[in-house]
Amino acid sequence: MTGPRSSNDEFSPEVIGTIRGAVGPLVDAVMSAVRSEHPVYADVLGGPEGTGIRFGIEQAVRAFLDSIEGGRRLPGETAEVWRRLGEAEFQAGRSLEALRAAFRTGTRAAWRGAAGRCHRTGQGKRGDPRRRGRGGCARRNRRDA
Repeated sequence: MTGPRSSNDEFSPEVIGTIRGAVGPLVDAVMSAVRSEHPVYADVLGGPEGTGIRFGIEQAVRAFLDSIEGGRRLPGETAEVWRRLGEAEFQAGRSLEALRAAFRTGTRAAWRGAAGRCHRTGQGKRGDPRRRGRGGCARRNRRDA
């Protein structure tokens, strides 16, 4: 099963390029936020599994940007990755809700980091009528507005 079709209606190529250039710092921010807000994952992310999780987050961000850029759905393999993560959580004795909460925290951190990067580089400034609704980052960071 694949996710909904992505659309590039709201992101200019410049914004996508800006975010793509910040994947490393975005992943650092995601991992830091999850560690601080969900102590159950601090050891996991600091151990050998953390390297794989970091790689997975990088791949997820890149796949997301690729899907927006190309107007395509995320690849079907993405669902398999999520299933495996859920299975690993079950095997480790952690709840699915703990994993979902960590996903929510990571997603917020990624959007916050992407929006911050766009604003620092002059992409998608709030109040700029040329960017409103087409290409800016500000609209995507609703929770932090």
